[in-house]
Amino acid sequence: LLAALEASHVDVAFGADGSMSAGPGGSNSSAGGDFSVPPGGIGDGFDLSALLPPTALQLGLLERRELFPSIVDRQVSVTATSLLAPTEAASETGLNGGQTQSPGSDAPSNAETSGIGTISIDAPDGIGSIVINGVTVTGVGQQIPGDFGFLTIVSFNPSTGAIEYNYTVTESVAHPNQTNGFDPNDTVPDNFSITVTDVDGDSASTTFAVAIVDDVPTAVADIDSVTEDGATVADGNVI
Repeated sequence: LLAALEASHVDVAFGADGSMSAGPGGSNSSAGGDFSVPPGGIGDGFDLSALLPPTALQLGLLERRELFPSIVDRQVSVTATSLLAPTEAASETGLNGGQTQSPGSDAPSNAETSGIGTISIDAPDGIGSIVINGVTVTGVGQQIPGDFGFLTIVSFNPSTGAIEYNYTVTESVAHPNQTNGFDPNDTVPDNFSITVTDVDGDSASTTFAVAIVDDVPTAVADIDSVTEDGATVADGNVI
């Protein structure tokens, strides 16, 4: 037994009382290796890219897409044509007269009504309201007051907001520029404002105007008579 232990590098000692103890003897013989000496390096590395051919990195253009296109806020625009040329304006010559004024020089024609003007609206989110001079547009035949007459809705498309209108002057207008005789270019505008609001609250506004052509007085021959023995005062009016 002692020989086997010593062969295995185990030291055996006997005590004075006859006891026996055993322990490792000699240097430590381990099969796991000795790490008391630092391991050496593995050598310099090398660049793997040298093994690959040159490659150009290609990136396509980014495409912008809305995740929720139905909730994109789009703006509103409105365009209105004015009627300012003499050929399309309203004229006082067609006025039928009244308690405070005499008929126009071309009464009872329809010269007091203008030609046709147009209003175009672009509201991609949907039209909420159309307001002209503070009045909400509701349909064909509606009359909207101006300063010297009224605007009439001739046609109206609620889906697109397309509007056709005309204007009728209802009273004589004071013209600042005095002319000698009838002048179709002697006009005064009646101004209108329009505001369009879409369904989500965006709005756009613009203005337009209709010209009113001035009329001239018309002299009419008047005849009166007096009696020999009666009053010698005669009244008449050539206007």
